[in-house]
Amino acid sequence: MKANSKFVIGDIQGCYKEFINLVRLIDPNRENKFICVGDLVNRGPESEKVVEYVINNNVKSVFGNHDLHLMAILIGARKYNKKKDTMQKLINKNKAIEIIDYFSQFSFAKVVTSNAKKSLIVHAGVLPTWSLDNVLSANEELQEDLKKDPEEFFLTMYSDRSKAISKSTNKKNRRRYLINVFTRMRFISEKNKLDLQTKLKRSGSNKFNP
Repeated sequence: MKANSKFVIGDIQGCYKEFINLVRLIDPNRENKFICVGDLVNRGPESEKVVEYVINNNVKSVFGNHDLHLMAILIGARKYNKKKDTMQKLINKNKAIEIIDYFSQFSFAKVVTSNAKKSLIVHAGVLPTWSLDNVLSANEELQEDLKKDPEEFFLTMYSDRSKAISKSTNKKNRRRYLINVFTRMRFISEKNKLDLQTKLKRSGSNKFNP
């Protein structure tokens, strides 16, 4: 293992034991050794332990859609779904302010350096027409909106309708679209229209590509 290596861990989703096993393999005592690509919580059985470790050890991450979903619940912009969500223990800890404050430091895209090589980290994807400057500009736009008015940000975040944008797209739809690109994108057309529903290896339509 090279001294300046940085590892990327994705989609922990509340699987604390598996997460810790990975951390031990890459030497947790070395500062800034790894970064997470979002979806730290939900689906798995121990989201509360994952979040506790992340906060206590100052772990860096980009946003995944499940991380945003947790913040929306804690802020009161979204109801907890007992049938789908597995974060009840985490929510019962009454540490909403601490979690929101820490997660608010996350970005939607982040450039990391490992062994003198730079890599772009996002949860779902970026538009194929974007340059790196476009990616970082979109990330900054979303971070500013989140910091400016968190409640409004999360109240208007949920929608599958924001699948494409143009110059005439209003602010809220543009924000939803950018969030969907960074955290939910699966397939995309040549005109940058998102398909957020297909979960198969190949889209049902030839118009979309992974």
